[in-house]
Amino acid sequence: MSPTIYIADGAGRRQVDSLKPYLQWKVTRGPRMQTGLMRRDEAKTCEWLGHGFRKGVTHPEKNITVFLASDTAEPGVHAKLIADFSGVDPHPRCYWPVRHKLGFGGFIRWVYFSDPRGKRDFTGADWSLVARSTAGILTSFLSVEKFARALVQSGIDEKIELVLLNCRMRENSIIRGTRAKLGLQTLSDWFDRAPKLFRRGSGICPRCGQNILLREIFCHSCGCRPRLIYERS
Repeated sequence: MSPTIYIADGAGRRQVDSLKPYLQWKVTRGPRMQTGLMRRDEAKTCEWLGHGFRKGVTHPEKNITVFLASDTAEPGVHAKLIADFSGVDPHPRCYWPVRHKLGFGGFIRWVYFSDPRGKRDFTGADWSLVARSTAGILTSFLSVEKFARALVQSGIDEKIELVLLNCRMRENSIIRGTRAKLGLQTLSDWFDRAPKLFRRGSGICPRCGQNILLREIFCHSCGCRPRLIYERS
């Protein structure tokens, strides 16, 4: 499916051919990743500390991406990006973790971190193993593959690292270590390697990325039943 790509700014939302021209902004003003957004121990290892950031949403199944091409730190940006689409809840209900009805539908929330030195950018996706699938959050390693592919088709460089973010816009050290162990660093790693890593019979949990015990009936690390993850995918 060909991607549908939108840019949102002060003039509204318009369709474009690619996000690429909108990802290289000068980080001289607007929001930056600051220590106040994270715990003290996290700030010591955060590789995107000081980076400017802008937000986007992507629907992997429909291959729709909306990116905010302007500087703002106000809350609720992701909700505004999906506001005109069907099958989603309005703000603030879409953010309610349990009591939302439609939530973000199939849209996934993400952030693009731009290095003001021009050395190393990152893309970060909202991630949780306990969230509902409609919360706008990736909920399994298996679900990242389609999302990563959609981002590349929208114009993001496939060699940029994709990090899986918690609510403080940081990546849990266990998740980061699991990605490193499996060789899942860049966007292209996810759609090149993930299908083989998480296929049935691989012995790797499609939800948390750890080794499965009990003949793939049960994952001892995250408590899931892998068969259900495969069926839902």
